[in-house]
Amino acid sequence: LNHLFAIADERPHTGLSFRRPAGLCTAEALCFRYGLEREPVIDGVAFTLTSGLYGLVGRSGAGKSTLMKLLQGLYVPESGRVLLDGADLEQFSREDLACWIGYVPQETFLMSGTIRDTIARNDPEVPDEQIMRAAELAGAHEFVVDMAEGYATDIGEGGRRLSGGQRQRLAIARALQQDPPVLFLDEPTANLDRAAEEHLRGILSELAKDHTILIVTHSPVLLSACAGVIVLERGRMLKAGPVREVVPELFGDRSHGPPPAKAV
Repeated sequence: LNHLFAIADERPHTGLSFRRPAGLCTAEALCFRYGLEREPVIDGVAFTLTSGLYGLVGRSGAGKSTLMKLLQGLYVPESGRVLLDGADLEQFSREDLACWIGYVPQETFLMSGTIRDTIARNDPEVPDEQIMRAAELAGAHEFVVDMAEGYATDIGEGGRRLSGGQRQRLAIARALQQDPPVLFLDEPTANLDRAAEEHLRGILSELAKDHTILIVTHSPVLLSACAGVIVLERGRMLKAGPVREVVPELFGDRSHGPPPAKAV
């Protein structure tokens, strides 16, 4: 308990109210390790993302999920920093970052409550129209209105009364609810069928026109819609560039790559 209380608090307030960011996301020589005596999980990663849809790929344990958490300020880097529209992420409060950065984790966990409560977790006072729009974008509205109690349906602790695919869609709706300029999705289609995966691809492609979206995925359906891709290997950037160049190299086949796209 003494160790817990000694941990520094997160910044409760930002010194100045900032306008909504455009979504320019920059990683500057990020390094991170779980314990001083361990090898770095993220080692010297650096890139800049503007509005668009980007993929993040790599073997299991390459550091993809850890990098996602660094980019949204959930982890503090050992060295390097993350910038949002040129401003150091550490100066912002958790409340600000929750509004500006939407996140869908790899392991979907939902707290008990109604479907509406789940989608509106970050802002309970959000209008109903905004809740329904987020659900429609995530492909959840159709199954929700088919339930006897609709958005008032109690999902149970951890969402146990829902299927894995339904929980996944609600997690996506929760991330989209406040229309954040930056979206990070960690294997968002792990529990979705092909039709739902293609629906999500269409929504993300549309959002990417004025949002910065980074997806951890190995799904050909999602990768084909990405402008560029970043490849991690043991915490380092192995390569980054246009999908049409990088993905065929990863799979050893240059003749079946996705359509041309702009570079990272």
